[in-house]
Amino acid sequence: MIVKQPNLSRTEVQRLNALVNLVHTYQDLLADYIDYWGIERKLLEMETKYARLVERETIKEIKKTGMKIIKYDRRYCEGN
Repeated sequence: MIVKQPNLSRTEVQRLNALVNLVHTYQDLLADYIDYWGIERKLLEMETKYARLVERETIKEIKKTGMKIIKYDRRYCEGN
């Protein structure tokens, strides 16, 4: 992009062009960041749904085999 305005020196035009390029780069990177943020949010949602599915299927399998279900406090089982 060429900036044209009367009475600007070549140096000032170059500075303004550099500023415009910087803004474009920032906007591109920001768009990528926002997209990654959305992807990360979706991944976390899917992980939560998967964990619930695994838990539900495990309970079904336990009931099917006749094993006893023992409730536990996850805080003590995860090493926290």
